[in-house]
Amino acid sequence: MAITRYRPLLARMDPWVEFDALRNRLASYMREPGLITDAGSSFGWNPTVDVTEDEEALVLTAELPGIEEKDVNVQIENNVLSVSGEKKREHEEKDEQRHVWEREYGMFERRIALPKTIAEDRITADFDKGVLTVRMPKLKEAKGRKIEIKGK
Repeated sequence: MAITRYRPLLARMDPWVEFDALRNRLASYMREPGLITDAGSSFGWNPTVDVTEDEEALVLTAELPGIEEKDVNVQIENNVLSVSGEKKREHEEKDEQRHVWEREYGMFERRIALPKTIAEDRITADFDKGVLTVRMPKLKEAKGRKIEIKGK
């Protein structure tokens, strides 16, 4: 029995969808430079992350489906936040025939270089329904303030 991946009509009409998917896949292997700095990592897969910023904090959100909280490690060293862990296979592979194989397993590690304006001692992490949220509050000095101009 042959099973093929369903592609909505819109995706089939846009040839760039396939190129974007390939670029994303290659970036995960090549450790595309930027805010996320997975340098030196030889791990099996990279969970997707978002890093957002507001006036109060930087917030990293990572999708970790199928992973238990006890299998995730969050630490900070030398202004680098590291999120690592392992996604374990749910069952052993036997003589089964695979039709579609897209889920990834194994060790992972994501690193983000933090600005010096983060209050490292107030960083918190929450894990809910396979989503890790790391809140990194800014130092009071980093929030900025308006300076009033006085005339003569």
